Amino acid sequence: MAVVFLFHRVFRGSRTLTLSAVAVASSVALAVLWRTYLMDRHTVRLITQLAPDYDQRMARRKRRLFDGLHQIKAELGGERIVILEIGSGSGANFQYYPDGAQIICIERNRLFEQPLRASISQRPAVEISQFHIASAEDMRVVASNSVDAVVSTKVLCCVTDVDKCLHEILRVLKPVSFSRFSLA
Repeated sequence: MAVVFLFHRVFRGSRTLTLSAVAVASSVALAVLWRTYLMDRHTVRLITQLAPDYDQRMARRKRRLFDGLHQIKAELGGERIVILEIGSGSGANFQYYPDGAQIICIERNRLFEQPLRASISQRPAVEISQFHIASAEDMRVVASNSVDAVVSTKVLCCVTDVDKCLHEILRVLKPVSFSRFSLA
């Protein structure tokens, strides 16, 4: 009620202007509340619930796509492979990573960390070495030339600057020989 009174005084008694100002202020407040507190929680819950069905439908395709990680690991001499996953979400891709993989997770939404840690418990041969709250366009928390592979599924469609994101990916990847590329 105090807000209405304040707006009523500011707009010198004009009931229409006062109600319009209150409506706009309320809409802005709800939008900020949604973006700040509710949307991130809703997104995590929705993605965590939908991921198993999506992964089941995509399993064959994902196995083919992620076979390249096993090849890179073999070319590294069978040692560990360092994978940067951008937009790791709830960790749905972990099941496709080779044993001994060390994963650096980049995620915009801090609320994904708990479901991510829960999913890694189902893949004890894979380790999360780092978890960072960051955007794909600004991954300065990841050292240059430090990762063997970058995985990004369902992310590039959502970044604000694809060129910056791709530049960051090239920055963090270790220099490789052409023999590691596959055009399949």
